[in-house]
Amino acid sequence: MGEIKKITISGFRGINTSPLELDFQKDESIQSMMIYGKNGSGKSSIVDAWEWLYSGRIEHLAREGAGERAFPHKEAKGGQTWIEIEFTNKEIGKIRAEFDPSRITRPKIEGNLSKMKEFIPYPCHLRYRDITEFVYERKARKYEILSYQMGFGKALDIQNQLQTGAKRLEEELEELKRDRDGSSKEYREASGEEPKDIARFIKILNGIFTRHGIAPVKEKAEVSTSFAKLREKVEKDEKSKKLSLWKDIQRIINQFYPVEDIRSNISKFHEDFTEFKQDEEAILKLVLLDLYEKGIEAIESLEIYDRCPLCDQPYEGNLIEHIKSKQSHLDVLSDRRNKLEKRRKELFSSIDGIIRKIEHTSSDLEEKELESPLIRFNGDLKNLILSLKECRDILEKKIEDIDKGSDFLTKVDTKEFGSLLDSESEIKEEISRRVENLEKDETRKALVDDFQAANKLQESFLKWSILNKKIERLEEIKSAYEKVRGDYVEETKKSVQESFDAISSDVAAYFKILEQDIDVLGDPKIKLYSERDKAVELEIMFGGDPISPAYKFLSESQLNSFGLSIFLASAKHFNPNFKFIILDDVTNSFDTYKRPRVIDLLSKHFSEYQILLFTHDSIWLDRLQKSFPQWIRKRFSGWDYMIGPRIEPGKNSYEQIDELLSQDKPTEAGWMFGRYLEWVLQELCENLESSVKYNRRNEYTLSELFQAFRVRMQKKLKSDNSIVKLISDFEADTGFRNFCDHWKESETDYSSPEVRDIVQNWKDIERKIECDECHKFIKYEKVDGYEHISCPCRKLNLKADEYYMLGDSDK
Repeated sequence: MGEIKKITISGFRGINTSPLELDFQKDESIQSMMIYGKNGSGKSSIVDAWEWLYSGRIEHLAREGAGERAFPHKEAKGGQTWIEIEFTNKEIGKIRAEFDPSRITRPKIEGNLSKMKEFIPYPCHLRYRDITEFVYERKARKYEILSYQMGFGKALDIQNQLQTGAKRLEEELEELKRDRDGSSKEYREASGEEPKDIARFIKILNGIFTRHGIAPVKEKAEVSTSFAKLREKVEKDEKSKKLSLWKDIQRIINQFYPVEDIRSNISKFHEDFTEFKQDEEAILKLVLLDLYEKGIEAIESLEIYDRCPLCDQPYEGNLIEHIKSKQSHLDVLSDRRNKLEKRRKELFSSIDGIIRKIEHTSSDLEEKELESPLIRFNGDLKNLILSLKECRDILEKKIEDIDKGSDFLTKVDTKEFGSLLDSESEIKEEISRRVENLEKDETRKALVDDFQAANKLQESFLKWSILNKKIERLEEIKSAYEKVRGDYVEETKKSVQESFDAISSDVAAYFKILEQDIDVLGDPKIKLYSERDKAVELEIMFGGDPISPAYKFLSESQLNSFGLSIFLASAKHFNPNFKFIILDDVTNSFDTYKRPRVIDLLSKHFSEYQILLFTHDSIWLDRLQKSFPQWIRKRFSGWDYMIGPRIEPGKNSYEQIDELLSQDKPTEAGWMFGRYLEWVLQELCENLESSVKYNRRNEYTLSELFQAFRVRMQKKLKSDNSIVKLISDFEADTGFRNFCDHWKESETDYSSPEVRDIVQNWKDIERKIECDECHKFIKYEKVDGYEHISCPCRKLNLKADEYYMLGDSDK
């Protein structure tokens, strides 16, 4: 019994509002379905719609920057974009997801979606690109993909949140330590030693208090009272009060100056930037520069040098060298941009530093009674900061993103900025003069110096003490948090590893079918790195040694065998109560000779599963149809903007040939039959271990292939075998010999009846060498000294007596 009765989709991606219906009912049973269609015919829209219903998003579109607004078909109106699935399981029933234009990230759901996810905890759909991207992903990303697919999504989310929390704790701890170091520095400047404890702090303060006739303190609580008495002594003397003010101002000004004069740099930058921005065409090419740089980075990271990371198409040659050659044409432009970028960053840093100085200085001067020239100085600060911030905000953008009309110079080269730079000496000299005059009285100078030292000691020690306690408490919290996090991570990893182990035997079995001709490969594993929170890698035994990561020695096709094996094993193990799988063009990741093994894998291990399979490989489709004759067949003959996929019943090669002959198109029918026969003969020659005359192009004509097939059959079955005679008669036919020589030509003089006779004669042979039980061609095998010419299940045995006109003891 299948899982899905019907899938109906409307107004979604490449499917217009005339709903596309996939009915899995055939006669009185639910069947699997194969859909053939060339790329661009709308197959992927079905898989996208399924993923949207299942997870509420479409991952591969999200990675490419195409969000939910890209889901509806351009012609679809409100309420016309939806997918509806009718399940055979009555607990799930029928589920419908409808796109909601007012809440694009939240589709309207009708039906029991949560019940569906109970039965399908693991994604049951797989695209070709999912395999290729997974096997080359980083260790941490592989871990995330597998964990989510195995039902550990919530656990992984919690693990990520715990990691984020740990990072925030660490950042907060580092910030507190930086502040404490700042307080320690201030304390050290005032006392000449590092802050230690309250007793030492009180002892240093008592030295100051005693010098000015204030009784020493014993407790921390008494410090503020004694310090107030010291302040009172300063404020009683107007000149001491003034001296304290001017020394504070002197400290503030010394922290502000020197200020970098950036006017000449900003002027030259403005000039070069304006010139650079004049060439609009060159600016547009900057996008290509970034693309080339990211492309090279992606290729080197993934170590895939023969496939474009952007369009996923194969490339013959060195892709990195090709991109670098394209990039080299833009070297001059790149050099100009890079130099401007460097200067932009330097100017941004300089202006940002000046702004921070201004903000700090303005804050310190805010409540102080200022006199000339500091009144003008403070006014310049307030008037300058706005224009500097505007300039900084512009320079925060990349060169190509800055408007060509931006004027940096007028925002920096202002009267206020010039005044600040020019008045440095005047201000410092005036402050020094005021301080020197007030310090002529040594007693007053000592009082003010001690007051400022005590003030700095008190502020820095109290701040240091508070920060120290916060750090100690936060370290205790962090330690306890790390313990909880560590326990959770270890438990999650243990569960994940148990899941990996649970599917490992199936992964190995599936991989062995797909890579059956490679003896040195075996025992594929998913390896969890115990020393890291989230890291997984693929491991393979190669020549008896474990190899990790597997891509060190495996080809792309072998890696894809690994990826497909993991997906199928996971789907089988983690969706035990839902036997339905969607495979979208997955054979595209395999070499042609390996594609029939995917059929073997599905036939042997997934015969009880309902499968929705998409392909654009017509030859593989023929083999699929032979192996699974009960499957529903459909064909997307094309795609139309207003209609969507053009859907019709699927036809195998013989049915398509018959249709062409009925339309009196012998040339097209002959070409299709020749291509089909070439593929079948290649498989037969491989199965029978036939010898074909070598040529360096590794290309063989129909005649060469057929002759090799006939010679091998004759050698192993003898001439009196009825099948051998049938094959020999077919080869001797003049019409067939002519066909072998001319079938690829665009103009031939074949008539439709002639082509039909050739096709029918081969079909008569094919029926006798293909098993109607296992749907496989005959194969040569030598077991315990006996040579078999039979199908894999042994029901079809061409050495049986029934195929001989006379008994032959040598057969």
